[in-house]
Amino acid sequence: IYTPNISRVVRYLLGFTIAYITLFYFKTLLEPGIILITIFILDFYTMTFEKILFVKTEILEKSYTKLCLVQNRSEFEEELEKLNINLTEHQKEQFDRYYEMLVEWNNVMNLTGITDYDEVNLKHFTDSLTLVRNIDMNKIDAVIDIGTGAGFPGLPIKIAFPHIHVVLLDSLNKRIKFLNAVIEELDLAD
Repeated sequence: IYTPNISRVVRYLLGFTIAYITLFYFKTLLEPGIILITIFILDFYTMTFEKILFVKTEILEKSYTKLCLVQNRSEFEEELEKLNINLTEHQKEQFDRYYEMLVEWNNVMNLTGITDYDEVNLKHFTDSLTLVRNIDMNKIDAVIDIGTGAGFPGLPIKIAFPHIHVVLLDSLNKRIKFLNAVIEELDLAD
C-alpha cells in the first residue's frame, strides 16, 4: 500500500544510503552531512508543498462542482417547467445541496446507483414530482413515503411544496441517519 509516509521513509533510506557511500568515498563527514541536510530541507519543502497543493486541489474541486451544478441546473428547471413547477432560488439551492449530500453519503453507504447530476435530477428529483400531473399538490396537506430509501419521492415533494407535511418511513437505520442529516441541513423539519 502506497502512502505519503512510505514515500518519505524511502526518501530517507536512499538519502542515508547515499550519505553512507559518500562517507566511504570522501573519507570525511562534510559531504555526507551536506547530503543529509539537503535531504531534510527538501523533505520539509516537499511536505509543505503537498499540504498546500492538497488544500488548493480540494478548493478547486468544490468550486468546479458548484459551477457544474449551476450550469446543469437549467435543464432541471426546464423539466420542472413542463410540470408547471417553479422553484425559488432557495429551493434550487436545496435540491443542489440534497444532490451533494446524496453523492457524499453514497460513497459510504449504498443509497443509489445513480450519481450523475443530470440523471439524479431527471430520474430521482423530476420523477418524484411527476405526480403533479394527476394531483393538485396545493390541496394536499400530508404525505407518507413508505420505503423512502434515499428520500424519493418524499424529500423532493417537501422541497418543491414546503406546505406539505411529509413523513418518511424506512426500515434501515443507516438510511434514516442520512435522511435526518438532509432534513437538518436543508431545514425541512415541520
